[in-house]
Amino acid sequence: MALVVGESLADIINGPGGEPAELAGGNPLDVAIGLQRLGLPARLHTRIGRDRLGAVLRSHLEGSQVTVTAGTVARGPTSTATARLRPDGSASYKFAISAGGGTRRAIRRHLRHRQRRAPEWHRSRGVGREPAPTIGSLSQTSRKQQIRIPPVVL
Repeated sequence: MALVVGESLADIINGPGGEPAELAGGNPLDVAIGLQRLGLPARLHTRIGRDRLGAVLRSHLEGSQVTVTAGTVARGPTSTATARLRPDGSASYKFAISAGGGTRRAIRRHLRHRQRRAPEWHRSRGVGREPAPTIGSLSQTSRKQQIRIPPVVL
């Protein structure tokens, strides 16, 4: 499973003389959906509000079978990127990014959980000690022991 971490927002596109379109957006959200569609299970750590625009994002993620981490759905508004299209085809953009304390608490909780579950070599290594294994050495070990290490998307 790949863990993708980053923003999710609602893209609001205002064209000349038309109703605004509201779409799920944000590069990390798109990456998680792309990975899932390619057959690699993906989980997204982000922040989505409990508002109407948050429901648009959650519906899009659920429809693509992307799971979200605990704490992703939080109080407050969903972040937005509003594009106003002019008659000449140019656009202006306005961003409203919401990063509430719920996101910071969820990240700290996730990191504490990961530290409790860290492999012994991770906990026992420190400054002045033998360095932790490299990706290359882990790959060699995994080939010898026939362990599959999934890619990590950051």
